[in-house]
Amino acid sequence: MQAAQKVARYSPAFKAYFRTKLEQGKHYNVAITHVAKKLIRILFFLLKNNCPFDEKKVK
Repeated sequence: MQAAQKVARYSPAFKAYFRTKLEQGKHYNVAITHVAKKLIRILFFLLKNNCPFDEKKVK
């Protein structure tokens, strides 16, 4: 959850995703949980496929 808070603050792609969830009417904690789930899915993909992280590819 702490990593999700930081990535939602400093990463432009995750910040946009976080704001989208807030605009959908989600509570702050629910929106951060969505960010955390997205972060976990991306990290798992990167580790599984041995790929470098590219901010531009995050949607």
